Amino acid sequence: MQKLSDPRENNFNILRLVAASAVIFSHAVDLTTGHHDFLAEKIGYSGGWIAVSAFFSISGMLIYKSIVRSRSVREYMTARSLRIFPGLWVMLILTTLFLGPAISTLSIPEYFTSSQLPEYFFGNAILYLPRYFLPGVFESNSLTAVNGSLWTLRFEFTCYLITLLLFLIGAYRTETTFRIMCAIIVAGYLVYLGLGIMQGTLDQVLYDGSDIAKLHRMFFAFFVGIIVGHYIDQIRPKAWWVVLSGAATWISFGTPLFATALIIFIALAVFWFAFLQQGWLVPFRQMHDYSYGIYIYGFPVQQTVEHFLPGLSSLGNALLSLAITLPFAAASWHFVEKPALGLKARLLTKRGTA
Repeated sequence: MQKLSDPRENNFNILRLVAASAVIFSHAVDLTTGHHDFLAEKIGYSGGWIAVSAFFSISGMLIYKSIVRSRSVREYMTARSLRIFPGLWVMLILTTLFLGPAISTLSIPEYFTSSQLPEYFFGNAILYLPRYFLPGVFESNSLTAVNGSLWTLRFEFTCYLITLLLFLIGAYRTETTFRIMCAIIVAGYLVYLGLGIMQGTLDQVLYDGSDIAKLHRMFFAFFVGIIVGHYIDQIRPKAWWVVLSGAATWISFGTPLFATALIIFIALAVFWFAFLQQGWLVPFRQMHDYSYGIYIYGFPVQQTVEHFLPGLSSLGNALLSLAITLPFAAASWHFVEKPALGLKARLLTKRGTA
């Protein structure tokens, strides 16, 4: 079996790049037309929704592998924090100190003395008090949010914390405890769906109508990744699994289980492709992981493009925004994210010595 952590032996980098780019193309429709994309109109779930589900499933597998390899809670949390926060904080600094005052309809003094500024920066910096508006910024756009992508990060980090909690209570210790955990999580997931049906709030449950609903579906995608991570060294997803889950998804369309089936189908398709051994995929395995940078910079870049070129089509906005975002994502990886990840060993060594 190939080493899961070695990008030269899997296709996760290209998958994450495609998913991050798909989010930009999906958001372009929202930002330029005020409507959802083609997939959302046809099946109720947008291309961005599908991409985020893929992200969470990939993350679930890799984070599970990370925690079972970690030597301590401190090592695990240090690694997870270094992956999320440095890139996010630098993006927030650039957005609030440079993009905001350049775009804002307010004067420089008015902009920097507005209470919205620290609320936006610190609320997003700690993940759990997200704010989406800066004073006077993008007021002429149909949507005025500065960075509508940031809302998923707190759910991602929450999944990290849930994974840690499950580890601490021994859910991964033996095969028996792992299966009990799986049964409890699946039962809880289905009970929440059932409550939505009985209380008449099914649409809220299925279409992210609350923070609980968002976590419900995102953790399920993450959880599918955990299951794959647990068994991946014994068996890899097969093409016929993808076909079978695709058929189940098609059959369940229009039922309360469609979203569930779609999440499983996305995850199986992603993991089947991730370990596909084809010669044409080898060159892509050498690429750097720019996906996080694309994800966190894409939305404000798209809003800026819409601000200056309001008549641009959705496709035009997506293509131009992606071209502008890539250099920011590359700089974020090479000068912020990768160096931050390199700090883990030094931080742990210093703390251990102390």
